[in-house]
Amino acid sequence: MYFLTFISRLFQYTIVIYIIKILFNNNFIFPQKPQFILHMQKGTRKSPFLHVA
Repeated sequence: MYFLTFISRLFQYTIVIYIIKILFNNNFIFPQKPQFILHMQKGTRKSPFLHVA
């Protein structure tokens, strides 16, 4: 039983890492994402989602 829980937990971590990799790769595909991050770093009071849309 312990081995099964270990496998399932490992599987969950693999899925999370896979999703993070996909999100990280999308930052290079879509040029709007880094601008969104820049606006967040500037700390603008306006809604940052307006720049993404």
